[in-house]
Amino acid sequence: FMLKEGTSTMLAVRAAVARTALASSSVRAWCGGERRQADPPLSVLTQVTVAPTLMVPRSRVVVTAPSRSLATTGSHPHSFASVNGVPADPATLACSIWDVSFQRGDGVFEAVRVVEAVDGGPAKPRCVGLHLDRMERSAAALDLALPPRDDLEQWLREAAAVGGSTGYVRAIVTRGGGSDGYGHHLGDRLDAPAKTFVFWQPSMPQKSKTLMPMCAPWHPAGFGGPNGGWTTMKWLAYGANVHSTRLAKQSGFDDALLLAQGYGVPDDKKSDDKERVILDGPNFAVSWIRNDGVFCTPSWERLGMLQSITCTLTLAAAKRINLTINEGEHRLDDLHQARSMWVQSTGNDLTPVTRVGDIELGLDPTTRDKLLGAIDEIVAETP
Repeated sequence: FMLKEGTSTMLAVRAAVARTALASSSVRAWCGGERRQADPPLSVLTQVTVAPTLMVPRSRVVVTAPSRSLATTGSHPHSFASVNGVPADPATLACSIWDVSFQRGDGVFEAVRVVEAVDGGPAKPRCVGLHLDRMERSAAALDLALPPRDDLEQWLREAAAVGGSTGYVRAIVTRGGGSDGYGHHLGDRLDAPAKTFVFWQPSMPQKSKTLMPMCAPWHPAGFGGPNGGWTTMKWLAYGANVHSTRLAKQSGFDDALLLAQGYGVPDDKKSDDKERVILDGPNFAVSWIRNDGVFCTPSWERLGMLQSITCTLTLAAAKRINLTINEGEHRLDDLHQARSMWVQSTGNDLTPVTRVGDIELGLDPTTRDKLLGAIDEIVAETP
């Protein structure tokens, strides 16, 4: 059978096929511009003919299943992954050690929340166009080649349709190996192609968070003001971010709240951070409601930070419910005037913050529910 690519019916069919083909090892994978046979096939369950992705030839595709059931491996029943558009076993995804992205974090990624489709079709990546726009900006800043945008969107939609709305999809694009210092000495034996991994994973929402304030001298905004192309990149080099979370947890907090150096505060001022400017978290944006009802959030443009898609949606929601907005430079000490605060990310839509350092914060479920409702309306209006 043949169906038109991109339609809800086609995505549903492709999703059903992909569930069976999670560990397919007999399809031909696209690796670094040339197709090569993947690992020897597992036991073949069935054969189906499907309409192709843009990078797979139109042919009869043999699909296989893992030798162990998802129940025995402890995997999520809707796990899904693909490499360059070809379904793959999410438990065995691999990147070459010679890939510069593995060694140096020199690649880009996006994480996109999955939501139910309003038309009854398969689940879809939320506001996928905004995420692809940001990925293109990141790749351009790093001079990194991306697959065609239509391919990326198709692969994200397939992963979302299979995984469903209890999770999110992630896309990682690597640079590959072969350049000087990254396997060039291996010649034709080197197998380190650039890869695009797309996979679904379940969300792990938290009811609330406590945040430990800490200065972030490694942050693009860490020394005050925009820093050119640094502000555009969502790259794989997140080691400092992960370590800041680790330090916060070692001190009894759930995560870190990152503060800028500069902005009138001497760099040698270590004992008191209350005058430092609030940036964001290791992998989330922050916003809060002041006691006077004003919605506040750090300005990514003014501070030179990566734009948060979730915060962008929340700002639009705040405008929709007629909140007064203060998007600018805010000091840690300003949180004493906050009645409630939230973290915002793909996996945490407006998760309440109950404490920042020694500052206790209340809950505001009424405003939070209004913002979430407005976000849902905006998402429903966005392809």
